[in-house]
Amino acid sequence: MNRIPHYPDDIIDILTASQVQSLLSPPLSSSLFDKAEGHEISHIQHQLERSTDQQSMYHQQLLEQLVQMMREQAASKEREERMLQEQEESKAREEKMLIMQQETIDRLIVNQQRVDAVLVQNYELHEYPIPRLFVILPETYERWDPRSLLTERFRLYFLCECGEHCRTDSVRSGLTEVTKSNNNTSTMARIKVKNSIHLASHEGYEISRPTDFIDRYGPYVLGMLRILKHCLTVASIVTPVTQGSLDDVVRGVEALTKSTLEAVDMSIGFLEQKLDDTKALDEKGDREDRKEEHVFERLAALEGADLRRLETFLRNKDKDKILGNLYRITTEVGHVKWVCFEHYREAYRETAMKAFLQALETNAGVYDPQLRLVTISLKSSTTAQDFFKRLSNQAPAITELDVALDWKVVSSDLTMLVESLAKSNIRYLRLDLKEKYGEDRSRREAVLPGKGKYQPILNLLFNRKLQGLVLANMYHFGLRTTQLTPSSSQAPVSFLRSFHYLQLVKATDEPRLIGILSLCPGLVDVRLGSFNYFSDPCSSLSRALGTLSKLESLHLHYMISKDVTSGGDIGRDATACPPYGINHLRELVCFGISFDINLLEGVTRRSATSIQVLALRTAGDQTRLFNLYPVDYKAALPQLNNSSPPHYIAPSEQPFSKLTHLDLRLLLTKPSMDLLAVVLPRIELVHFGASGEIKELLKYVNYASLKSISLSDMDDKYLKPFHDAVFPLGQSFTPQQPLQFSSQIECIRLGRVNGFENVAPLVRAIPLKRLHLLGVGHRALLCLMGIVNLSHLQELSLFENTYDWSDEAALAYREREFCEDFVVKYGYLDHIGLQEAHLEESRGLQGTGARLARGRVQAVGMQRLFEEYSQSVFGRSS
Repeated sequence: MNRIPHYPDDIIDILTASQVQSLLSPPLSSSLFDKAEGHEISHIQHQLERSTDQQSMYHQQLLEQLVQMMREQAASKEREERMLQEQEESKAREEKMLIMQQETIDRLIVNQQRVDAVLVQNYELHEYPIPRLFVILPETYERWDPRSLLTERFRLYFLCECGEHCRTDSVRSGLTEVTKSNNNTSTMARIKVKNSIHLASHEGYEISRPTDFIDRYGPYVLGMLRILKHCLTVASIVTPVTQGSLDDVVRGVEALTKSTLEAVDMSIGFLEQKLDDTKALDEKGDREDRKEEHVFERLAALEGADLRRLETFLRNKDKDKILGNLYRITTEVGHVKWVCFEHYREAYRETAMKAFLQALETNAGVYDPQLRLVTISLKSSTTAQDFFKRLSNQAPAITELDVALDWKVVSSDLTMLVESLAKSNIRYLRLDLKEKYGEDRSRREAVLPGKGKYQPILNLLFNRKLQGLVLANMYHFGLRTTQLTPSSSQAPVSFLRSFHYLQLVKATDEPRLIGILSLCPGLVDVRLGSFNYFSDPCSSLSRALGTLSKLESLHLHYMISKDVTSGGDIGRDATACPPYGINHLRELVCFGISFDINLLEGVTRRSATSIQVLALRTAGDQTRLFNLYPVDYKAALPQLNNSSPPHYIAPSEQPFSKLTHLDLRLLLTKPSMDLLAVVLPRIELVHFGASGEIKELLKYVNYASLKSISLSDMDDKYLKPFHDAVFPLGQSFTPQQPLQFSSQIECIRLGRVNGFENVAPLVRAIPLKRLHLLGVGHRALLCLMGIVNLSHLQELSLFENTYDWSDEAALAYREREFCEDFVVKYGYLDHIGLQEAHLEESRGLQGTGARLARGRVQAVGMQRLFEEYSQSVFGRSS
């Protein structure tokens, strides 16, 4: 540094270039900015401290700013490295989540495919009145105590069977786009997800007899709980990633809370412990697959008998028997599924249906959305044309139709009906022409070849959509039709699976019915005959029944075989009568005298291990005892008069162990009675019926599971076992003291029961839904109307009874106790005129102290009333 004088008072210091370069080169070099490391910063600080006295304040500030900049650069680099590390970790988590998500979805799809396989059942499941998928969850899982499993209470919940059939066309492919983003890119991943099953929107049902329930349904429920857990897991994984893009897939599932998943886990743990299956949940690989396959094998084994019994375990409080708020639909391939209302609405268009339902209401028709059933009585040809046009164009959701044509129908009316049904989606049809037996008919109209009035009806056989057909009240059917020979453009056989001809069978009808059976080799369910009148002898028809290789359900009403006496002795035509085929039937219902006892014995004993519904009734002139005892069955049976306990027989060895409905009104052999005495305590019947001939069996019935009971032709004292089962504490009937009872029975039918000691407390205490009285005297009827429990009674049916204004007054006095749907149905015969008390117009719109309101009393033909009762007990179709 050189110092030179400048002006008198000033001295200027001059720095050389080399000095400036040596001073500034370290902080201003490019390597300093590129390599801002800690030791370099310390070096600069030290240098700054040594040269503080040599530099100006400006240079000092400059160096401080440079140091601060370098510090910020170092911190920024550290933050960037930390951010890159977090991005790598986030990417790894996303990839792991996608892998877990895909694995869970794949497993769900496999399980749903297995569920689909369970639901693809044969025709016999199509008419079961309840859903097939259900689980149990603890009622109070917040206070769940694993140490007291046996005291915990469970509720049963049905599942919506939604699937591809519930999706709209826009998403029917089952593909959903999922956006996956990272720092620099955005990709689209397509993940296949099916509509998943979910809990129905319902409060659930309390389970009675939980121990028996778990013993019977435990493995099935465990499998369904595991499937439901997978559905919940998919919802919890997929929904946060897609942010709502899978709303249509997880609809209903995403509303379930974590507590629901906890409840599912609790139920799974309980059942695994109960069923000694605790290792199944954690097993991996092939061993786990084998376990799951075993579970689904058990799922597939759940059949009609098990479903019928399910209702006996439910304390059902649903007013209209809409189980689980689920609705029945039929898929395009013919499978029946039960879905929630939201999926039901998605599956069918609402706009057209609203217009159809308005027209239906105008014509006093009724629509049942659960069964997709329309019931209507049409009064004229013009009204019918409008109705069937709307049915084919506006109502694709309707699959069942119960229609009565209540005018003088001509052939063109029936042609219009057949053509309209071919354009609709009707799969089950009940056609009633409202004709009365004995009316005069034009002989010329009946016998003209090819011009028969009923000829168009035969064309229903070739409607490929139609699976069930019921014909009623169309007399002279054989004379008014000609044998139908399918043309080359028509199918050689019919697709009908169910055929009911519920009316008198005349000898002239037999050839036509045989022709129908020959055109329908796939028939599973056949019902023939009238509930009121004896048919003509039809041995050839019996032979035709024997050719139906797929027949599983046979109902015969007042049918007579040729040359067969009332006692069952076969005459000269014995060899021509087959034993109704070689099938092992699932249902056999034969009501009426003069049927062939030998033939019925054969099919009954042959079907002992498979039959679920058995109802047989003969007249009081039966001369030979009916033998139910299987030929190849050997066991040490107790005697009815023996006080020792019945000999135990393993359920797998017991004949008739699959029975859900048993109704016998005939004399049985001693071995048959002894056999039933062993079987009855061990099976859970839904319905039991008995007459005085087998009254001793009332002591052996398991009343806990019964929903319906029929008792006829016996003294009241023989009802004591029934009374004691309902009132186990031995309570006595007093008008002042309300009775405590234990019973699930909803329907009682009493026919010619003498006395009231046991009947009175039963009908007074049990909140029945249906009470059927047959052949009850006037005084007894007045007594019953004064004490019957009306709190839940929906139907009081009177068969072969008188009904006048005094009877009605006894009910009108208790009008405030009626439930909303209560109605009295009076059965009348066609040849007997109705009295004033039976006519609708005899009553006002409002009830009085002596008369019921209009609509509370209905006069119903005896044939129809018996049919309704039979359907309520044995079902409309198999």
